[in-house]
Amino acid sequence: MTATSDFMTERRLYKLSNGATQGAQMMLRFLQRLGGVSLIVAASGLWLAPGADWSNDVMLVKIGLSASSLLMGFWLVFAGADKPLTEIEIDLARKELRIYRPGAMGAMLVVHRSTFAQFGQIVRSGNIIRFWDAQGSFITDVNVSEQDMMEKLVSGLRSSGQIIIENKSLWLFSRSCSFLRSDC
Repeated sequence: MTATSDFMTERRLYKLSNGATQGAQMMLRFLQRLGGVSLIVAASGLWLAPGADWSNDVMLVKIGLSASSLLMGFWLVFAGADKPLTEIEIDLARKELRIYRPGAMGAMLVVHRSTFAQFGQIVRSGNIIRFWDAQGSFITDVNVSEQDMMEKLVSGLRSSGQIIIENKSLWLFSRSCSFLRSDC
């Protein structure tokens, strides 16, 4: 008779993205692009507007305004483009975590690779699991949204000898305790 856990028999890899798109950043990026496009259109509108003055002194001002508007417009459109995020791959069958980052020509380069047994400390707070190596250096944090995936990940980490610390305290209150009372 053989007893196995379900995390050992499943051959699925869990690919996660390290970083989330926040609404405020997305709106700011949209407004930045909109401002850049409007500056580019305004620069061309200086030359194409009906009744534009073609005298020499006005031409010099038009050239300066359109050149600066074009440069600023293109900078606003292309600056702050979304950078490719690192990918985190959790392999429960091999009991390892791999971190990839995009390289040249779209190839994914391995930044970090370690087995579950090589981690120093693992802290779980809600849906987020944070990993530290044996020297105490922070490696990554993983936001796990699916409950069954979280259970399998926790089960796999515990079976490899890792102790997961449940962090249920609020950071604001735990950090500000020393400011409120001296006996904390």
